[in-house]
Amino acid sequence: MEKRILLLAALAVDFLLSVLPGTAGQGPTVVLNGKRPAIEAKADLLLKEELTIGKEADARGILFEDPACLTVGDDGRIYIADRKAGHIKVFDPGGTFLHCIARSGQGPGEIGYIRDISFTPDQKIMVNDTRSKRLHFFDPEGDFKRALPASGTIGFENPSQDMKGRIFAVQTSILKDKSFSELTEFTPEMKKVRTIFSIQTDQYPNFNPVGPRVRYHLEADGGLAWGVTSRYEIHLLDASGRPVKTIRKEYNPLPVTKEYRDRVLKETRLDGKYVKFSDDLPAFMDFQRDDDGRLYVRLYETAPDESGHVFDVFDSEGRYAARIVIKGTHMPVFRKGRVYTIEQAVDGTPFVRVYSVSWKKSAS
Repeated sequence: MEKRILLLAALAVDFLLSVLPGTAGQGPTVVLNGKRPAIEAKADLLLKEELTIGKEADARGILFEDPACLTVGDDGRIYIADRKAGHIKVFDPGGTFLHCIARSGQGPGEIGYIRDISFTPDQKIMVNDTRSKRLHFFDPEGDFKRALPASGTIGFENPSQDMKGRIFAVQTSILKDKSFSELTEFTPEMKKVRTIFSIQTDQYPNFNPVGPRVRYHLEADGGLAWGVTSRYEIHLLDASGRPVKTIRKEYNPLPVTKEYRDRVLKETRLDGKYVKFSDDLPAFMDFQRDDDGRLYVRLYETAPDESGHVFDVFDSEGRYAARIVIKGTHMPVFRKGRVYTIEQAVDGTPFVRVYSVSWKKSAS
């Protein structure tokens, strides 16, 4: 079954690249990478801790209950979604608490369950509330502006808005007894425009926790980077939707171990009768790009103490440059020479750590 899914994914990717608009007779540049960093691109990451937020209560007693995701404004302010508390805590670039945005509830400007947060091009904070199935918009000071009905499907995640007002998101769609992971484009008012890519993930009543999923990153210039976790390929589109580059990397698939199965079943409380794992883990979990065009691909491999994940890093040309470990329980945010991580102390207390980031050419 998994082999058929991978074959369908490969055929769908090839078809998509053939039908997307582009220069006649000219396809995207393909950057092929081996299992080791390229000599001409190899670099070393230097991380220097700058501050922590929430590891110890400050004078106001600011701690986190469940920091689920974060984003950073152009001015360096840090916006941390505290899911259990039902609001967003705002800090200045130095980590001083400023105020909260929203509160738990179902009324105007109130949030049921925060799935994601992100900034729109006009510097509004967009909150994906999967309980009320709405997108809420706030200004940086916390004033509620408006709400839009989001997709009614399950698994609506990672909505982002580009400079034209278009909203992109990954969602799960159901067709008879099959479910699909889809990258979808919407109008500014959340009317569906098109499905950019779709791949089957499960067949009812079975569920595969490590089945293929679509992942994407909206570029600052309006371009789009996307990939399917079952294949180590990241596709780059320009602002008009034309494919310009595909980044590929060789890798050794990791098996789904019994320990991994048991942990997933325990954490999700799923009925094992209907859970059908693939033999191997996907090629990657997700990815992000920084302001300099580097691509950070988070793998399923973890640090020996499980304090963070292994990342493959590619330079702005798409060349494999480094294999690194970044601490944290969630995907970090890379912004203006800093990396923002959500970590967990030994006693289980969640906190946010901020590092300065620099790269230097590797000597070897």
